Amino acid sequence: MKRGVIMKTLGIKIVALILMICAMSAIAFPQAINVPQKVQAAFSAKFPQIQQKNWKMENGQYIASFAWDMKDCQVTYAADGSWVSTMVIDRNQLRHLTPVMRDELRNSIYTSYHLDPSKNLQNPTIDMFLLSVDRDNGNIAAYEDAGSVDIATLYYHQAGKPNK
Repeated sequence: MKRGVIMKTLGIKIVALILMICAMSAIAFPQAINVPQKVQAAFSAKFPQIQQKNWKMENGQYIASFAWDMKDCQVTYAADGSWVSTMVIDRNQLRHLTPVMRDELRNSIYTSYHLDPSKNLQNPTIDMFLLSVDRDNGNIAAYEDAGSVDIATLYYHQAGKPNK
């Protein structure tokens, strides 16, 4: 009788293990979403050179993530294929600093801050740079459990003028 109980317990553990593995693989490898043809066509028209992209859906909008010209990019489209926004993250943030931006950083409270990767945000009404600065010297992991970190985001119009 003990052997039957052991086999039954072992069977339950094996079934539980299989279910856990299936659940973990569903999380680690999310199912591909069905991107509407209008969205795919709009993306291909705007970025014909991009072949490799990852799609996700957020708030009813379709977001394509891809690398382009050594930058990380995210382009958002509405379900009807209309372009919503483009975010380009550039790790070489100094390339985009205009003289106005450099002067403002040098002559501000952020002069001793570390400059994080810059972001260029474009949508139908905005074209601006977002510069994130912080005091972590590029080592954000050191501050993960510290509570608050001194971080600021500076907004600039495309021409490099502060957006106040």
